[in-house]
Amino acid sequence: LECHPFRRLMEGVVNDVVFAKLRGFPCWPARIVKMEKGGVAHVRWFGWDGRTNCGGEFKRSELIPFDESSCTTWNKKLAGRQKKLQRPLSIAIEQAREWAEAVAHRREAEAA
Repeated sequence: LECHPFRRLMEGVVNDVVFAKLRGFPCWPARIVKMEKGGVAHVRWFGWDGRTNCGGEFKRSELIPFDESSCTTWNKKLAGRQKKLQRPLSIAIEQAREWAEAVAHRREAEAA
C-alpha cells in the first residue's frame, strides 16, 4: 500500500518537497521554490512562521527526496542527538506532508 503523501518522489521541479541540509544543522524538509537551468534549487524550509524567508540554494544532487524512509531516518538521527529539535522537525514534516498532498492533488486535477 502506497503512503499517499509520498506517492511522488522528487523530480526537481517547483513545489516538490525535499530534505536539504545546511552545514551545522540537521536535514530539514523544504519545498523547491525555484529551479535554475544549472540544476540549482532555491528552497524554503517548512516549520517557519511565514514571516521570514528562510531557505537556501542547493545543487539538485544535494537534495534528498521527501519520502517515508527519509522522514523515519532523520527523526531517528535527531532522537539521540538533538532532542530539542524533535518537536519542531515533527511539525515541519507534517507541514511538508500536507504541502505534498495538496500539490499532488493539484497536479492530478491539472492532468485530468
